[in-house]
Amino acid sequence: MPDFTIGPLSLGFALLVPAIYWLASRGVAGTAEESGNSIPRVLVPYLTTFAIAGFIIGGLMQPGLDQIIECSRGTQTGTQCLSEFDPEAKDEKASEAKQAASET
Repeated sequence: MPDFTIGPLSLGFALLVPAIYWLASRGVAGTAEESGNSIPRVLVPYLTTFAIAGFIIGGLMQPGLDQIIECSRGTQTGTQCLSEFDPEAKDEKASEAKQAASET
């Protein structure tokens, strides 16, 4: 199960995703007014839904950001930090460690 953490990304996405939708809906409304069509008025349920979705997406992304920040504070190089997020690289490191331990 993926990790979920509340932090800057979860709160930021909770604000950013509905803001993008609101801006896009204003563009649609402006286009509809110019062409004489009716303007969609039901925004609150969509904004709430997108805020919740943005919060969940940001919460799922937050642990990765926390790992990147923690790794960048350490003494590792950029490639070492990135390899920590690659599952195949982790498997290779684990097999190399087991092989080295069995040789000694």
